[in-house]
Amino acid sequence: MIVTLTVFNVGSESAFDVHLTDLWPELDITIGTDTAKWDRIPAGSNFTHTYIIVPDRSGDFKGRRAVVQYSDAKGVIHETASNEPYGIRVYELNEVDKRGGSRLSEWVGFFLLVLIVVGLPAARYTQIKNNYVGGVAIDDPVKKKKNQ
Repeated sequence: MIVTLTVFNVGSESAFDVHLTDLWPELDITIGTDTAKWDRIPAGSNFTHTYIIVPDRSGDFKGRRAVVQYSDAKGVIHETASNEPYGIRVYELNEVDKRGGSRLSEWVGFFLLVLIVVGLPAARYTQIKNNYVGGVAIDDPVKKKKNQ
């Protein structure tokens, strides 16, 4: 799973010595790290940090809030946190197959309904087109002989 965090500086001054820490217990980080550091984030700008985590089992996982510590121009240290992260449900491959199988019978039913809805009017249209021109029946000598 790809985790992307964006740190925004919405203040009117630059933030210095910015440290980001994000924790996902029970998950292994495969690419990148769950911490980041920037020397300075100018006012009104943002920086993004991305890393990849891999669960070692199926189940529900809930991360913790990402924490950002920074210093202002006077050297005062501030700390803030992200929004509460959403939980993540991880399925094993066989669970995914059970939940989203091929649904062959549903597709067959769908195509039969489409055939009825589209095929019957198309057949009737072809019949009318072959027997009428401009709304007038075509004189068919074979039909006239049968009727006499």
